[in-house]
Amino acid sequence: MILAFLPGSMNVDLLKHTRFLLVVCPLLLVAFGCTNTVRPQHLAGTWVGTDRCLNSLGAVETQKTWVFEVSENGDISGTTRWQLLDGKGGHDGDKLVDTHAEEVIGAFDPRTGDFYLVEMEENGIIHGRFINKDEISVFLVQSGKKPVVSHIELRRQ
Repeated sequence: MILAFLPGSMNVDLLKHTRFLLVVCPLLLVAFGCTNTVRPQHLAGTWVGTDRCLNSLGAVETQKTWVFEVSENGDISGTTRWQLLDGKGGHDGDKLVDTHAEEVIGAFDPRTGDFYLVEMEENGIIHGRFINKDEISVFLVQSGKKPVVSHIELRRQ
């Protein structure tokens, strides 16, 4: 052991410093190393991506464009739009469509970077999470007569 080769007073000082570092380093890591750096305002803006989803008509591929406004408190309002790229399309009520937009509202959790949205006219529920400040991973689930399920990664535009 290295301590055996040091003079007595240095052994005590080194041991005190080592104990101090063993206590302080983990505390600093917990306090600062695991802190989420994503803020509610980071979600504001336009997000785009392409996904494959399943709906009552089968598998479809769509181009998504989502636009959000976010308050400092994490209140979210915005619009989610999709444009059909491949497949049978979707529904707007009982009408078959190849593009659609939904008004959404939601909340942002600054502790985790997660956000939750609900569609204003339909029963879709959206859960998203930041991958980094320019990418989000999102799940959309809508139950009922015209169900939809989708996972998409959107990039800041």
